[in-house]
Amino acid sequence: MIRKAIFIFFVTAFYTSVAQPLTKKNYRFSVTGGVGWSHYFNSLKIGTNLANEDHIGFSCKVLWEPEHRLALGLESGYYTFYAVERTSPTNPQVIGRATLSVLPIMLHIRCRVVKDFYLSTGAGVAMLLSRIEGVGGGIDSQQTSFSNFQLSALYHKPIHSRLRLGGEIKYLSVDKTDDEIISLMAVASFRF
Repeated sequence: MIRKAIFIFFVTAFYTSVAQPLTKKNYRFSVTGGVGWSHYFNSLKIGTNLANEDHIGFSCKVLWEPEHRLALGLESGYYTFYAVERTSPTNPQVIGRATLSVLPIMLHIRCRVVKDFYLSTGAGVAMLLSRIEGVGGGIDSQQTSFSNFQLSALYHKPIHSRLRLGGEIKYLSVDKTDDEIISLMAVASFRF
C-alpha cells in the first residue's frame, strides 16, 4: 500500500512538473518593411526648376523588442532624392540626366508612446549613389556620409498575433550633401 502511494506521488509530481507552462519570452524580434512616397526638400543651386522631387522609397528594419516600451535594431532603405533632366529646345529627347539616391544604414531606436503608436529616431552612415547620363554615356559615383539622422512616427495595428500593418511618416537628413526628405509609407511588420 505504501509502495503504491509513493509510486502515485512520484508519478503525479513528475506529470505536474512536466505540465508546467513554459515561461513566456520577455522579448521578441520583428522585421518591418515599408514602401511609399518620398518628397525631396530642394536645396539645389542649379537646375532647381528641372528637378523631380517626388519618388517611391523603400525601408526595412530588424528590431529587438524587449518587454518594455523600447525597441532597438538596424534600419536601411532606398530613397531617390532627385532626378534632373535637361532636354534640347529643338529636340524633345533627353540629352542629360542626373540622379542622387541614398542607401542609409542606421541604428534605430523606437519607443511605444501609447497603444499601437510609436516614435523612433536613428543615426548612422549612408551611401550616396549618383548617376550622370549624357549623350556619350553615363557615370556612376558613390560617396559615404557619416552624419545622418532620421525621425519618424509610426502607427501599427495588430492584424494577427505576429502580423501588424500601419503607416509611417519619416524625416531623413543627410549631412554630407545637406539634403532632406520626408516620406509617407505603408508598413508591414512580422514578429517572431
